[in-house]
Amino acid sequence: MPRIDADVACHHLNLGPSLRPICYNKRFVSTKPAEPIREEVEKLVKTDFVSEIQYPDRVSNVVMVKKGNERWRMCVDYSLLNKACPKNCYSCPESTRW
Repeated sequence: MPRIDADVACHHLNLGPSLRPICYNKRFVSTKPAEPIREEVEKLVKTDFVSEIQYPDRVSNVVMVKKGNERWRMCVDYSLLNKACPKNCYSCPESTRW
């Protein structure tokens, strides 16, 4: 997937002005999922979906999850980001038609 132009789609996080960036501790990765992580990152860089950043201590860690077919899925742990976002800031209106 090529990079999406900011004129087409741009996302801003609704975070409070008092919040500071969090520096994450690097998560230990065992040797089994290390190769699938490298392969997945290379694929994402090659397709221009992700790029190298200049502040690697302020990103969310990846979590490798083993799928049912013995392959690995790379997920991102956004739990601390979710805690920083306001709850129900865009709640859905209740409707009796549903």
